[in-house]
Amino acid sequence: MRTNFGILLFSFLFFQVIIQAQPVLISGGPDNDIIGRICRLPDSRLIAMIERNPDWGSGDLFISISWDSGYSWSGLEPVVVKAGNQSTHSVVVTPDDSIRSYYASDETGTYKIRTISSIDGINWVNDHQIDLGWDADQDVYDPDVIVEGDGSMIMTYVRMGSGGYVSYCSETNQWDQNKTLVQSGAYRIRICRHPFYGYLAAYHRNMGNNQYDVNVKTSTDLINWSDETTITNSGNSHDPCCGCIDIEYWLYYATYKNGAYNLYRKSSTDGLNWSFEEQITFDNTHNTQPAFTLDLYTKTIGLNLVWTHAIDYDTDNDIYFERYIYTEVIEQQRDEDHIRIIQSIENTFQFTLPNRLTGKFDLFVYDLQGRIIENKKITVVAGLSQVALNFIKTGVYLFHVVANGDKFTEKIYVQ
Repeated sequence: MRTNFGILLFSFLFFQVIIQAQPVLISGGPDNDIIGRICRLPDSRLIAMIERNPDWGSGDLFISISWDSGYSWSGLEPVVVKAGNQSTHSVVVTPDDSIRSYYASDETGTYKIRTISSIDGINWVNDHQIDLGWDADQDVYDPDVIVEGDGSMIMTYVRMGSGGYVSYCSETNQWDQNKTLVQSGAYRIRICRHPFYGYLAAYHRNMGNNQYDVNVKTSTDLINWSDETTITNSGNSHDPCCGCIDIEYWLYYATYKNGAYNLYRKSSTDGLNWSFEEQITFDNTHNTQPAFTLDLYTKTIGLNLVWTHAIDYDTDNDIYFERYIYTEVIEQQRDEDHIRIIQSIENTFQFTLPNRLTGKFDLFVYDLQGRIIENKKITVVAGLSQVALNFIKTGVYLFHVVANGDKFTEKIYVQ
């Protein structure tokens, strides 16, 4: 097979910076909107799925859509509105471009994890319970799902009264029933994958005497998990979420200080050694439940962040959105400093980097949902390299090379 390209949507040398936009209200007013989750659709829309729960025991799920990368949002439209409490959820785009939400519901009298799907984000169908191997009277809830480049899925969830668990799905909705424990006593367990160090699970738990802090564990196989690494020592930190950019884990969470919860973040290259804490919000009222996705639709690598902002924590919470630019074009380089694709035969890509570069460097290939499709060590000799990739199919991808601290990025359309 020969692959043709529309090349050079952009090609620049990048330096890492973090640039923060202004917060945008997704859902406000007097309603109690307590959790938001976000993803980018293949047609470029952003979709936010929101749990509206007036009394914290009768929640339903709604969506809001943005056509302009989060600058404005539509009114809420129902996704799951029925008896019981629909609470805690995750929303992802699968490799066939369908949208799938996983959520917990007690409509049968016991909390079980269910799924519902859509091809357009408006019409949702095939709502059903998934079988994780637990007895009918065992409550399980709070699913967090990631989609791998090969189409498989990973879910973390909480078994009530026990802790945080993980399940693997090789085919849509065919989840393993191994009931693999990640950490006893864990709540709000979330998962992401590092291209070299494997999976990271982040959660909060009671460390003793009702002192709650955020911890992480790592694993290469989803079965054997490392010892805990403690991220916070405040005694009142909650709601972690995690993701990966390049060769770094990123972690957001809420910590109570000076009379209110605010959002903070840290990063790590290995899951063991973490950066200094950086404060993200600075309000006198609570900000909790952060969730973010990597976003590659513009000429930057960005983070799309949503979180819950309290007007009155018990009765009136709103959902906010903010885009953070992770890498920004600082300087357009000379032609010889670009990354250039020069040939593609079968699944082999030949490309050039600046001719000053020789050595082994990291190549990441992302799809536009931010999934790492491939990551490899490439050998570069005087700026020339060749790599075989297995992901080839029609679509837009982002090639990202990290070389001696410099970052080279190009979007490529594969026909």
